[in-house]
Amino acid sequence: YFEGISTDNRFWIQDENEDMVYRLLTTGIVQIEKVGEVFISDAFKKLRITQAAKITVGIAVKGGLLDLQVDAGELSKEDLEGMLQSYRHRKKYHRLKNGDFMELEDNGLAVISELADGLNLKAKEISGGSIEIPKYRAFYLDQVLKNEGTQVHRDTSFKSMIRNMKDVEDSDYEVPVSLKKVMRKTGFRWLCTLDSMGFGGILADDMGLGKTLQIISFLLKKKGGPQKKTPSLIVCPASLV
Repeated sequence: YFEGISTDNRFWIQDENEDMVYRLLTTGIVQIEKVGEVFISDAFKKLRITQAAKITVGIAVKGGLLDLQVDAGELSKEDLEGMLQSYRHRKKYHRLKNGDFMELEDNGLAVISELADGLNLKAKEISGGSIEIPKYRAFYLDQVLKNEGTQVHRDTSFKSMIRNMKDVEDSDYEVPVSLKKVMRKTGFRWLCTLDSMGFGGILADDMGLGKTLQIISFLLKKKGGPQKKTPSLIVCPASLV
């Protein structure tokens, strides 16, 4: 069942062999108890397997940026970094500095790992507690943080931003009168929504469905607004002209 050193009717497992010690704690003792009485020393009793605290994530809009807060409870920065590293190596546990083993299943590390990869964050940034992220990543964050294993707190401004992005068709942006009867409105409203949030954007659709016309309508709306008038350039095939 175990690989180790057997001498003088004794079986030795080096403490450095973490996988073996973990197996002994989780299933080995139970198996041995089926064939005999087990006596455990006080030192061995101190080795524990604990459940990791649920990781809590907070997201808010502050000063034109997204403020991402990661709270891992009483875990130190070093332990959180180590847990993330162990999770990426597909380990079932992480060995804490005090010698305890911490289970890594269903505690939000999957979400933290995905955020680190998707946002190109280093473990030290995540364990720092507070991370500033460009506002345009709001929709991505909202999707990732829907994982049931993570407790998420979204502030009112973040919720409002996501709601506006999802409810484009119900927005109050009015198409310029000259184009109202000849144009599909959803793309126009999508562009207006992005603009109101300070984003750039891409309008993608099949050929011939009116992307250029929707861009022109958006520019017409901007022209009639209070903003400073600046030139705009539309590049298109001669056939479209």
